[in-house]
Amino acid sequence: MVAALVAALVAVPARAALSPQAIAYWRAVARCETGARWAGLGSTYQGGLGIYWSTWDWGARELGLERRYPDAGDAPPLVQIRVADYGYRVHGWRWGCQ
Repeated sequence: MVAALVAALVAVPARAALSPQAIAYWRAVARCETGARWAGLGSTYQGGLGIYWSTWDWGARELGLERRYPDAGDAPPLVQIRVADYGYRVHGWRWGCQ
């Protein structure tokens, strides 16, 4: 089941709407990574998905979100999921809890 979900995520264009399955997947990753503490601003890893700060800068910049959300922990959960999903599909980013 996880392999099918991953294959489906990879096939979706960068700006496509997030499916309910993708949102559920990333929420599960957040529960594992940080206990789903979405507002976390650590010095290295940020937000509910524990995104490395420079990785956030990269993905948020490519999606035009960096000015509005300079840190992952400043962004709402769905924005964090959007950046993570984009990075996963387009750049091959990985998480320890995947």
